Amino acid sequence: MRLFRWIDRALDIAYEALFRLAAVMLFLMFAFMNAEVAARYLFGSALYFADEYSRYLFTYLTLIGFAYCYRKSYFLNVNMALHRLPPRVVAFANMSSALVGLLLMAVVIDASWHTFWLSFRFNTLSTEPSQTPLYIPQSALPFGFGLLALAFLQTAIRNGFKVFGATADEETER
Repeated sequence: MRLFRWIDRALDIAYEALFRLAAVMLFLMFAFMNAEVAARYLFGSALYFADEYSRYLFTYLTLIGFAYCYRKSYFLNVNMALHRLPPRVVAFANMSSALVGLLLMAVVIDASWHTFWLSFRFNTLSTEPSQTPLYIPQSALPFGFGLLALAFLQTAIRNGFKVFGATADEETER
């Protein structure tokens, strides 16, 4: 249990760091879009990379923020009936939903990995003037969904401890 607590804490720190990175990406997006507007109005020409890279940044910041938001319960939850149930039943429901989420992420990771791998293998380039290799922005998909799968697994294990009579926070060894 001590190992799980250590891993649990380390993952939460990693999610927090990635969430902060997502905030930096949001700022970069803001800077790119404002630079684009300024270039159009002041110089009469466009920054061709700004729109494209803003979209890539948006994809990355969204996907790397998923795990943090899930762990902090910022996603929409329908738990009206759970408040009236015993704690073990609630833990079982949370564990089950996390396992379903993990299964869904396995399918999504597989599909997004194939997309990424094909773009990498055939060196597919964007149709934008920058000609960015598409595997770079597409790498956000398996990475971000992998983080979310890890958060689902973390939640399933934490609630599994509660369902089967122990908690992840119990100190059994000292």
